[in-house]
Amino acid sequence: MILLNKNEGRGFALLAALIFLALSMLLLSTFLSTSQYAVTATTNSVSAMQLRAAVVSGAEYAEQQIRQRDFSDLFKGVNQSSDTDSETARRLSFRNPLSRTTLTQTDWNDLRYDEPDDGLLHDGFTVLNRSGLLLNRCKLFFKVTNNPDDPGGPFEDTDDLVVLRVAGVNPLPYPLTGSRVARNICEIVELQLRRTTAFLGPSAIYCPAGKLHIDLVAGGKIAGQPEVGTGAAVATGETTADIKLASSDQLEGNPVVSDLSADIRYDNRLRWLVDVAFVDHWKRRIGKYASEYGSQDGRSAIHWFPAGVEMASGEILRGIIFSSGPVVLHQSARIEGLLVLIESASLQLFDFSSLSGTVTAVGTGQSFDIALHDQAQVEYRPSVVRESLRLLPLSHTQFRTITPEMEM
Repeated sequence: MILLNKNEGRGFALLAALIFLALSMLLLSTFLSTSQYAVTATTNSVSAMQLRAAVVSGAEYAEQQIRQRDFSDLFKGVNQSSDTDSETARRLSFRNPLSRTTLTQTDWNDLRYDEPDDGLLHDGFTVLNRSGLLLNRCKLFFKVTNNPDDPGGPFEDTDDLVVLRVAGVNPLPYPLTGSRVARNICEIVELQLRRTTAFLGPSAIYCPAGKLHIDLVAGGKIAGQPEVGTGAAVATGETTADIKLASSDQLEGNPVVSDLSADIRYDNRLRWLVDVAFVDHWKRRIGKYASEYGSQDGRSAIHWFPAGVEMASGEILRGIIFSSGPVVLHQSARIEGLLVLIESASLQLFDFSSLSGTVTAVGTGQSFDIALHDQAQVEYRPSVVRESLRLLPLSHTQFRTITPEMEM
């Protein structure tokens, strides 16, 4: 047995107390460090989720702005001149509104667009949200570029497709472990958007897949465009139109009547109208679009008449009119835009009534009857139809999150 004297006993007790105190301090430090790490991780995770929600919402905001404007105009910016060379514009990194380094390392309050303005959202006069759109306590930046497969190159849209990138930025509540320069977290998403132009037929009256019967009373007129191949009076797809004329000058166009049956199924735009699934999709969605984008103040809007419509003398409808029943225009009534007849709908224009734009009849195997009475006229104006088509929401054909590795 080992005996300790009093001094040695006191020393051992002091040593044990110091060891216990050191272990306690170590455990407390570890607990506080773990708690701080948990708080940091939780706070940053909440910030990241907040950022994701803002980016998704921002994509919807950008879609609203994009569909109102000409795609090529957006590619070139406010000055309508491309300030970036084509080689640079084809790089993946060019699609970002700001570089990832700028987004993560610049003070959040100082973030803003720099020149050039190619691809930035604008209203025709100025860049929108130059210092970022504030949403859900995040900053959002946008850029629109052309899809790489477009034959028009980086700055000319020829296929109604665009690429949108949305970059969201949130200041870091706590620095990331191992990072000395990152001030913000950022997320970049990419969407490919398509404008629907399938309803823009190549003539004043276009029936790609149905049976078309036209009766022109004396004075009635269907006018295409005089330039070769730019707009016939009547164009059909699978069947030849049955046309009754009171005189030979009631149809104008070059050619007057066009048969598209040999080519329509291979046309990138028009072939959709002979696709049963496509037509069924639109029949299901038209009502929703009309309720969301309809208008009661006389401006261009989307109109849906499932049982047809009878327009009173002098009444005007502008925009896109979908009807699955009879459409009747009385004296001096007018439609300015696009009329889509669905499933055996009919059209009658009485004295001095008119339609400026185009009539598209949709429905495989269906029968469509069109009658124009004295001084009534249908005039092909594709520019009016293109403006009307901007009322429709863009189709989202792709959505993905962009990582740094995807930009190399």
